[in-house]
Amino acid sequence: MRRRALARLMGSTVLSQAFLSGAGFLVAFILLHRLGLEPYGFYVLVSVALILLVSLQGAFFQVPVVLALSRTSLEERQSFVGGLMRSRTRLALWLAGLALGVDALVWAAGLVDTEHALLVGVGALTAVAMLRREFSRAVLLGHHRTGDVLLGDLIYVALLVGGTFGATFLPLATVFAVASVGVAALVSGELLSRRLWRFEPWDREGSRHAVRDISVQGGWAVLGATVHWSFSQGYTYLVAALLDVRAVAALAATRLLLMPINLLSLGVNQSLYPLISRWHEAVGLREVFRRQAWITAVLLALGLLYCAGVWLLRDWFSEVVLKKTIQGHEHLLLLWSAVFLVMLVRDQVSNLLVVCLKLRALSQLTTVCSVLAVMAIWFAIPVWGTEGAVAGILIGEALNMLGMLVLLRKEMRRQPKTGAPA
Repeated sequence: MRRRALARLMGSTVLSQAFLSGAGFLVAFILLHRLGLEPYGFYVLVSVALILLVSLQGAFFQVPVVLALSRTSLEERQSFVGGLMRSRTRLALWLAGLALGVDALVWAAGLVDTEHALLVGVGALTAVAMLRREFSRAVLLGHHRTGDVLLGDLIYVALLVGGTFGATFLPLATVFAVASVGVAALVSGELLSRRLWRFEPWDREGSRHAVRDISVQGGWAVLGATVHWSFSQGYTYLVAALLDVRAVAALAATRLLLMPINLLSLGVNQSLYPLISRWHEAVGLREVFRRQAWITAVLLALGLLYCAGVWLLRDWFSEVVLKKTIQGHEHLLLLWSAVFLVMLVRDQVSNLLVVCLKLRALSQLTTVCSVLAVMAIWFAIPVWGTEGAVAGILIGEALNMLGMLVLLRKEMRRQPKTGAPA
């Protein structure tokens, strides 16, 4: 891909992620101002569960699809993608039905009140819409259809922010705020699906063996995604159990200020992954590593500049924008900055290992790091409170990044110095 085309691809992706990041900030701003810390904390707990589901789907379904875009013929690709789409839809609906059934039984037994039962039920339905949107979005990015993705993201952002603001005027505001996520994902997902079908129709019947063909690699990827979520996102449930929901909101509010770094890394990863896969096929891992190192250096420089800006404006964010006094917000900002910068580098390294299909090694490494991180979080929260939770995350992410670099070095040693794939 030429430099101009690469720059255009990166620019569209960064712009798309900027809109999504801005929407996340606006939603948090609206909920914190209109509802307060506790309702926002419950919204965060549902959002974290949605992140887990999206991560699992991405690990099992989306990576094989993106790889297939550069390695199969048109007919094979249409059959493969169609088979995975059919299986993905059935699984999502089955899981949503199971969640709704369990939720109804728990509510009928009087174990939760009506508001929290509705929150879980609406969250389950929202997950179905969100998973469909993310799948179509990932496949379009695999085809470098960034214009279609940007349009879908703009519609999602507009409906999400407008719906969240309207929800704050209603009873059961947190439930309706989560529902606004579902409506935005449903409309945006429908548009993205239609755009994908118009660009490259898939076989509606599809391969009946598509899931079986990816089950081994997909299973390892799902394990890795689950254990990584346990400390990168699942810490919120530990904080809620050991402290309270207000502490969850405080952590989320400070974390939100650094989220643009994560969204930038995620957006670049999604757009670059298909390209890296093609590079790897054409020139080998060593040359891909060199190119990826330059991209990572640019992203890291942008991340450092953003962290510096947030630090300089930290009091203004706390006192003017959020209008919430968060205890220890300076320490939290420093810790979160370190976490997101480490994650940025880790994301780029993991791209190379996934292309090399080192999913089993990645899962094993992430499992070890996750256990160590959760242990650190568990012991640190009673001593340092919310700062202890972020410190534990930093430990896990740093160990994960270092381990990935070791794996990548070993893989590069296995390949010939000519750069051709081994």
